[in-house]
Amino acid sequence: IWSGCLRLYFGRTPGGYRQRPCETGGQQQRVAIGRALMNAPAVMLADEPTGSLDSRNGQEIIRLLKESNRAYHQTLILVTHDENIALQADRIITIADGQVVRDNRQGARR
Repeated sequence: IWSGCLRLYFGRTPGGYRQRPCETGGQQQRVAIGRALMNAPAVMLADEPTGSLDSRNGQEIIRLLKESNRAYHQTLILVTHDENIALQADRIITIADGQVVRDNRQGARR
């Protein structure tokens, strides 16, 4: 997990890791997630963590969040409009107009 965090936070170069400047919103988002995971929090709150990322980087973020969740027994609360991401969760709470309209426990679909 830590190497994944470092890949998010630093750019990989032939000589090792070096800090990479954040030029885009997607890069800034990746850095923020990498920093948060490095602290190994008991609860992670992720509001659209893949929203400004391309599909490859988005999948990497979800993989790291899930891996951290399992390895450190963390609670992950993730807000998304992406049904494919939501379907990977153990529990999906659907909210519409400020009200809970559905609460599904799916088991371990990781």
